[in-house]
Amino acid sequence: MYLNTQDQVRNINWSRNYLWDIRFPDAPAPFNNWFPATDVTIDMGVITSESFEIFTTNFSLPIRTAERTMSITFIDDARHTLVDWLTYWMASIVSHGDNVPSGVQTLESAVKSVYIARLDNRHNALIVGNIVYIEAYGVYPDGKIQFLGSSDNGGVNSYTQNFIIAEVREQPWIENMRSKGKV
Repeated sequence: MYLNTQDQVRNINWSRNYLWDIRFPDAPAPFNNWFPATDVTIDMGVITSESFEIFTTNFSLPIRTAERTMSITFIDDARHTLVDWLTYWMASIVSHGDNVPSGVQTLESAVKSVYIARLDNRHNALIVGNIVYIEAYGVYPDGKIQFLGSSDNGGVNSYTQNFIIAEVREQPWIENMRSKGKV
């Protein structure tokens, strides 16, 4: 179907980049419940290509996939609850909980869940057909997290943390809704 008129374009329910919430079930309150982070970027798929030169022509061919990553920008509360939790999580990956570097944990021990819900225009979980758009990932932090101090008054502390996606997990809300006959 081609969009021939402006009315046809106006009638499409376009996706919005601000309609989503995030949840870390293992984090302390209030971040163990749904909250809006300011930005989220998720690698939905990654393919790398290699270029080849044959005679006078260049070709690119897909040769491999790479790990998927996620970046979350959030505003923390006045007690720095989420930053402290992330800092402890990062330290526990290399110290086994005693804050003394003693070797890296297994991947299974380092990974925690994060849920991302796409929302409709009424801020409810988006349901299209029989698919509830709540994505569940097993992730671990990558890189560093830094305290951001400034003499500017009135600003809020915004942090960005990168994560490696170790696994895509089953979505319990879909299963729960299926069992209740809602999906």
